[in-house]
Amino acid sequence: ASGKYSLSVNEDGCTASGDMNVHFMAAPPFFSLGPDTVLCDEPQYILSSGDNATVWNTGAVGANLTVTTPGLYIASVANICGTIKDSVKVDFVTCILLVPNAFTPNNDGKNDFFHVVGESLGFYRDFSLGIYNRWGQRVFYTGNIYEGWDGTFQGSPQDLGTFCYLIFYSLNGTKHMLKGNLELVR
Repeated sequence: ASGKYSLSVNEDGCTASGDMNVHFMAAPPFFSLGPDTVLCDEPQYILSSGDNATVWNTGAVGANLTVTTPGLYIASVANICGTIKDSVKVDFVTCILLVPNAFTPNNDGKNDFFHVVGESLGFYRDFSLGIYNRWGQRVFYTGNIYEGWDGTFQGSPQDLGTFCYLIFYSLNGTKHMLKGNLELVR
């Protein structure tokens, strides 16, 4: 423990003594801002070092930094044992889930599958797509956002016409539902 320690030695009538102050220094700082981050449709992100003496490259000081714009963020923490820095790149993207209203499953290599499209599909969670015929019978179902319907049911091509889709998904912890019609054109 920190404090003043004294030692006295007595041998054959000779005495010697001494004092020493012991002070334990803090350990070198340590923290991690985590991996580079891409956020989908979130207005802000909070970075945290866990140390109120953190100096950020934005000029802010404190354990937390609220980020609202993309960029490289650097945090620096120092104590008498040293200085440590960490950085993280934060990017914001707009997640758009596009649902076509028609497709042509005629094996020409163009528009042969009905599926959702978008640049940020990896952000969607708990995805499901159900397609129903005009009698309400489900003719296709998937839980894979990258999978699409080829226009068949039980191995048979479906007739031209209007079908309904029902899509469920979660984005940033919020549940969503989309429904609409699609045209199967041959």
